[in-house]
Amino acid sequence: MRLISLLLVCTAIQPSQAFIEDILNQAFGGAGGGGGGGFQFQFGGGGFHQPQQPRYKPVKFPKGVTSKIHKSMDWMKGTEWMWNDWEKVRFQSDGIFVAPTEECHQPQAKQCKWSADKDGNINIMWGKKSGLHEVKADHMPDMNDDDFELELPNISLSGKRKRDGAPLHAEFVQVFDTEIQDARRDLYGDLGLEPGADVSTVKKAFRKMSIKYHPDKTGNDPTAHRKFTRIGEANEILSDPAKKFLYDMGGMESVRAMEKGDIPRGEDGHVTYPVPLEKLYTGSKEHVRINRRVVCTGCRQKPDLEKCRGCGKCPDEVKMVQQQVGPGFFVQQQQQVPSRERCKNEDTELELNIEKGMMDGEQIVFEGMAEQRPGQIPGNLIFTIKQTSDQRFMRENGYDLRTATQIPLKEALLGFDRSMAHLDGHQVRLVKQPGEVCQPFEVMKIPGEGMPHKVEGGGHSDYGDLYVKMNVKFPESLTDAQREAIDKLFPAEETQ
Repeated sequence: MRLISLLLVCTAIQPSQAFIEDILNQAFGGAGGGGGGGFQFQFGGGGFHQPQQPRYKPVKFPKGVTSKIHKSMDWMKGTEWMWNDWEKVRFQSDGIFVAPTEECHQPQAKQCKWSADKDGNINIMWGKKSGLHEVKADHMPDMNDDDFELELPNISLSGKRKRDGAPLHAEFVQVFDTEIQDARRDLYGDLGLEPGADVSTVKKAFRKMSIKYHPDKTGNDPTAHRKFTRIGEANEILSDPAKKFLYDMGGMESVRAMEKGDIPRGEDGHVTYPVPLEKLYTGSKEHVRINRRVVCTGCRQKPDLEKCRGCGKCPDEVKMVQQQVGPGFFVQQQQQVPSRERCKNEDTELELNIEKGMMDGEQIVFEGMAEQRPGQIPGNLIFTIKQTSDQRFMRENGYDLRTATQIPLKEALLGFDRSMAHLDGHQVRLVKQPGEVCQPFEVMKIPGEGMPHKVEGGGHSDYGDLYVKMNVKFPESLTDAQREAIDKLFPAEETQ
């Protein structure tokens, strides 16, 4: 309706053709000054057309100038610099140079590239118009130092433009490519460990190094602060079995893919674990040995390593592949493909923390400790508590206990003060005062002598109650003298 109204007005007053084109372009968001790429209205040519982006041919370095990036200059990859106090430029890891100019702001056009030789000379082809720019760092960081990135802010670039000798300089801004940072990371090295160290060793190293580099000890030392941050990041990943497994298999790239939900998760393993009632009352540390399949990390590349002995073929991997289902139509499907990784069965010892008051059916979960399979996040290993029966005590309502004890007839009649052993061996006092007759099958309640109340996060807050059934032991027979004595003590009661 908006277009029709405009055309009616235009027809009535018959303005110039250029004026109408300008109105239509403003109304419908034409390309204008170079940002939008919308529709451009023109009369006499079919109404409107979509402007074509300029086509460029990939630029080439001049003869004698390398087109590659020497490995000693990898520190430049993924960095951003302030160029000539003007604008920020970027050195991509794929050799593309990005700058806010007509030729260099579209990386896909490959009009601007950079390279570097072993002597530290950095060559930039700034499109065909500006041509070759040559700069060099005032000093080089030590790539063997895990913390070499701390030195980058202290580095400057300087040089000149080849065609006219115009001076150039640049100051470091940041490493913008997190994938580059991830690829450079050695998490085990951050903690001073050899690759493949187990989780307990990782945690021990982290505790030691976190004390050494804690800000309370190091103050404002930027190197120590960076180290403290790095060891925290390393511990976060390597102390998590699932993340550690993926890091060992495919580095930080696999860990990031997991965090994005791009890696499937394997099945959980389930174990029913019998626990006596006594241990559910006292709590216990149980050491359990399991045998499971593990991936031999690093053995595909180096099968002759000592740790790779006994490693054989892994199960097939499940991968997502594109399948054509019709002309021009593709779907993503899961497909099993042979694995190139190596696997073996390995014994692992686990510690089960049986907490006081745990319930029958409660679960203890070991994250990422199910069987391993290449290309998958290991599932959890889940132990389900199976409470076994006790000869003397029975659990009731989760927190109470029931038991029975035998009382001689004499004590049932005259009173008693006796004790009985509990599940953990401590003595529970049972008392009937003189004059209080204990009836057969009477149940005595002992407050606070039941099962512990387990609380979330460990520990317990209270105890249930103990119920003791009194089984009065009657004599199997009486002598004549006993019968006469009882008859005198208990005269015949009148019956109705």
